[in-house]
Amino acid sequence: MQNIHEPSDSLSPRDFAAALGVSESSVKRWVDDGKIRALRTPGGHRRIAVSEAIRFVRATTAPLPRADLLGLRELRGRSVAAASDLGALSAAFHRALIDGRALEARALIVQAFIAGASLSEVCDGPVRAALTRIGDLWHYDQAGVFVEHRATAIVVEVLSLLRTLTVVEEGAPRAVGCAPAGDPYVIPTLAVATVLADEGFDVTNLGPETPMLSLSLAIERVRPTLVWISSSTAAGADAVSAGVESVLLAAQGVGAAMAVGGRCFEGGSHRLPTGIFQCRMTAELAAFARGLQTAAVSLDAPQGAGGNGADG
Repeated sequence: MQNIHEPSDSLSPRDFAAALGVSESSVKRWVDDGKIRALRTPGGHRRIAVSEAIRFVRATTAPLPRADLLGLRELRGRSVAAASDLGALSAAFHRALIDGRALEARALIVQAFIAGASLSEVCDGPVRAALTRIGDLWHYDQAGVFVEHRATAIVVEVLSLLRTLTVVEEGAPRAVGCAPAGDPYVIPTLAVATVLADEGFDVTNLGPETPMLSLSLAIERVRPTLVWISSSTAAGADAVSAGVESVLLAAQGVGAAMAVGGRCFEGGSHRLPTGIFQCRMTAELAAFARGLQTAAVSLDAPQGAGGNGADG
C-alpha cells in the first residue's frame, strides 16, 4: 500500500464493511491478504477507492445491502444481491427514460453493473433497446424529439458515471477512437469507450465529429493497442471510407489493431481495407479487445526451457 492524500471518492474499511454487512476486521483482513486493494493516507489509514470496492463486489458476487454507502445516491434504499434480469431491466429502463426519471434510470443500470452485468451486456441490451424505441417516437408523437433529446442526455450521464466506476490499472493498454466528421452522435462512441474501460483499457474518446486526420494524430501521440471508429450516419461512413487508409497506416505504425462499427457499416455497402475488425455489437468488440490483451500477455511471457520448441 502506498501513501496518498485522502480522496473524496474513497471509503474507509468501516464504511465498506457497513455497505457489505460484514465486520470491519473482515475488510481489513481482505485488504491485508491482497483481496481488496487499498492505499494509505499520510496518517496511515487504509482507504479503498469506490471503483475498487465495486470491482471486489462484482468479482466475488458479494451481497451489498447498503449500496448507497458507496456514495451512489442512485442506490439509496436499494440492495444489490444478484445480477438483474436484463429483460425486465430493459422495460424499466425504457419507461424511466420516457418519463425523464434520470435518477431511476441511473439506479437501474448501476445496480445491474454492480450485480455483475458486463457493460457490453448493458450497452447492447437495455441501452440499445431503449434508445432504438425512443428514436422512432417522432414518427407518431409530436413530443418525440423532446423525449429523445432528454433520454440521450440521461444515457450520457449513465455511461459517464459507469466510466468512473471501472478500475483501470497503471500501465493498462490504451485505446483511442471517435465518431467521424459528419456523425454528431455522442452515445455510440461513448458506449464503446465505456465498454473498453470495463475491459481494462486506458481509454481516450475523441467524441463525435472528429476528422480522420485528428484521429491519426491522436494515434501517434497516444500510441494505443486498439483504435476504434464508430459511425452512425451515411456522412460519417463516407468520411471513414475517405480517410480510413491513413488511419490504418497510423495504427499499424504503432502496432495497434483497428476496429470499426456502427449501423452504417452493417449492410456491407462500404468497403474497408483488409486488417480492420468490423463488429455490430459492443460485445464483439469486448471479445476482440480481450483477445488483444491475451495475445500481448502471451508475447510478454518468458519462454520455458527449450524456447520455441525447436531442436537444439
